[in-house]
Amino acid sequence: MPTGNPIGSTHSYPPPAATTTLPVEHTTSNRITAVTNPGPLLLLDLPEQPIRHILGFLGDRDIKAMAQTCSSLLAIVRAEHLPARIWFKQFEPRQQQQFIQIAKNTSNHELKAWLGQFTGSETLISTICGHSAGEVTNNDIPPREPQKGKYFPQILFYTVSQLMVNCRTFQPELAISIDCIPFTAASATLSNDGRFLATNSYARCGRDYGRTEITARPAEIAIAHEDRVRRITFSTDNRHILSYTASTAKITSCNADGSWTEKLIIISDRFISSATFSPDSRHAVMARSGRRAIICTMNQAGRWVVTTTMGHKGRILSTTFSPDSRLIVTTSVDHTAKIHGRDSNGNWLELTTLNHNGKVSAAEFSPDGKHIITISDKNNQPDRTATIFSNTDNGWVRKTSINHSQEITDTSFSPDSRHAVTESFDYTARILSFDTRDNWQHKTTIKHKRRISSTRFSPDSHYLVTASSDHTAKIYRYDANARRWSKQQIIVHDDMYITSATFSADGRHILTFSRNYSPISLPVCNARIHTCTAGGNWITSLNFTTAGGVYSAKFNHDGSHIVIEARNDDAIIIYGLTADGNWLHKSTLHQHYKLDFVTFSANGGHLMTISNDAQLVQVWHLYKEDLAPHPQCSLNELMPPPRKKTRKSAPKVHR
Repeated sequence: MPTGNPIGSTHSYPPPAATTTLPVEHTTSNRITAVTNPGPLLLLDLPEQPIRHILGFLGDRDIKAMAQTCSSLLAIVRAEHLPARIWFKQFEPRQQQQFIQIAKNTSNHELKAWLGQFTGSETLISTICGHSAGEVTNNDIPPREPQKGKYFPQILFYTVSQLMVNCRTFQPELAISIDCIPFTAASATLSNDGRFLATNSYARCGRDYGRTEITARPAEIAIAHEDRVRRITFSTDNRHILSYTASTAKITSCNADGSWTEKLIIISDRFISSATFSPDSRHAVMARSGRRAIICTMNQAGRWVVTTTMGHKGRILSTTFSPDSRLIVTTSVDHTAKIHGRDSNGNWLELTTLNHNGKVSAAEFSPDGKHIITISDKNNQPDRTATIFSNTDNGWVRKTSINHSQEITDTSFSPDSRHAVTESFDYTARILSFDTRDNWQHKTTIKHKRRISSTRFSPDSHYLVTASSDHTAKIYRYDANARRWSKQQIIVHDDMYITSATFSADGRHILTFSRNYSPISLPVCNARIHTCTAGGNWITSLNFTTAGGVYSAKFNHDGSHIVIEARNDDAIIIYGLTADGNWLHKSTLHQHYKLDFVTFSANGGHLMTISNDAQLVQVWHLYKEDLAPHPQCSLNELMPPPRKKTRKSAPKVHR
């Protein structure tokens, strides 16, 4: 659902009215067909015969001018890559930035392998590689270089999407199987480009697996810790890993030769409660159970150093970067949230304090970075109040507060930063909107009969969907002219609560599912796709059922495919859109173990699975059926032993 101005234009135009070719009502004696259409009638809305008749009245000069005009327009469309750019524009800014980062950090060797999963056309692959960074040949492909081609991310992801849609069958191929025994993998994370897999264990190490360019055999690099690794995350550019235990945090970075080096070790005398990278991958912030948080920055020499320590009068509860990485908001039990920013020299300074009437447990920036929503206590009752602050000419100013009778479980801004929603244990969700006078106003309250399990805005910010254990999901729509939200539709799952309702990345579909937590087969636990029609209504376009019941269901990166985890059936099922807009079963992957987790990689080319006992992690490459490697055999037979990587000691900082 594209929004905003047309591609290549700075002017604002009203969207064209939806047109539908209607059946012929009657035919006149001179064979001119009359059609009824309440909207504006376009030439291409007419059947072929009337068009031929109309063109028959044109002279030779008119026909040539029309042909020349159409040829010129077609040339412009191709030269400006308009289909790819318009397709790309339908995604929310955060999704677009992720695509851009993946494209920027994908080498041409990796690009060829990625595209080769879905097409055997060397011409197409060479063309896309040519867009990435100048002309390349099969015999001389640089190992890694910046993506300089104009609109390269748009062209790349549009092409991959079209190739995946045109694949009628996928054949997953096992890329790596990690046996964590005798330890247990607490979690596993794929890098955005699918090149690296990081797992953390209930033992003393984190692991990173990366596919080298010489072989497909992943090389294992251990990041040693003396305690259980609580979490391990990749930076947005996939070049750094942040891992931390209760008392130690480490930043490990990828070198130009593919090896990994520990860049910074922080030893804390207090419990490390959280650690995260900034969106631009150049900063990291670590919160401790005490009153201070530590900011680390990568300097011009590529070294990670501790730059600032931020303080509160009470225990810090959360730390969050702004989308542009220039601000950090911290929250504390001292009834405040503090905003920190960088000066012209890159130093972090405290900018302002946002006062509250109770403990502040969380804070979140809007996508444009101009607003903050916090969750705080009210009258010693935990997490009852949500407050919005806005950055004005007079600094950060409190705009409004919303109170709930029970704990607030989630808050979020819409992708366009003009709406916000709160979700609570009191069975309600409340929508606030930013008006023309720069104020936030409560617009509507969405009521359910039981607990709300999820609230999501659509990528174009025109819709919001809630899911609840009362067996319903409710769709609300925003009327920009009336400036109000109204209930549009209710989705019902008979006899089962709805675990989640999410929009596809392009906003055209909603995925709802009811989770079967039980080891007993419950076919009533299903997943459904609801598609938005031209008239703005939502219809159920497909109902996914399995004998054992659905455990989870997720969209891929662009919303064209979903993966269903059927735990009791020991199976992973992939459905996808086809070129004609229908949903098609594309693959079923049967497992010999119970599943706990399955997801697509951020580039859509891989699946990651974790077993129910968390002792087996696997990554699968998705291939078009006739392009999958053959024959399938043991990884040990296919691949040579991994090369050992050396690690250098990183500087230690005691805090």
